[in-house]
Amino acid sequence: MKIKLTLDGHCIETEMKKMYDRLISQYFNAKSESEMKDLECKLEIIQKGLESFDFKYLRSEYPELCGEKEINIYLSISNDKPYITLNDKIINGC
Repeated sequence: MKIKLTLDGHCIETEMKKMYDRLISQYFNAKSESEMKDLECKLEIIQKGLESFDFKYLRSEYPELCGEKEINIYLSISNDKPYITLNDKIINGC
């Protein structure tokens, strides 16, 4: 599963925290079991990213993740490890 993150005026860490809060709200308003399962999966990916990424490192190595320009990145998970895709480049974030 890929989760699209849009950085526009805030960094990757802030966007992930905001998305997590939005998804929690959506989860409690979900209308079906399948919608809840989808949201649970997204929440798990974001939570693992928030817990494992070194955001200071990411912002220093990849200035575009600081949010000064609008960009789209993707958050995914493989073998229980979250990663970011930035311009078709995979970033582990640790």
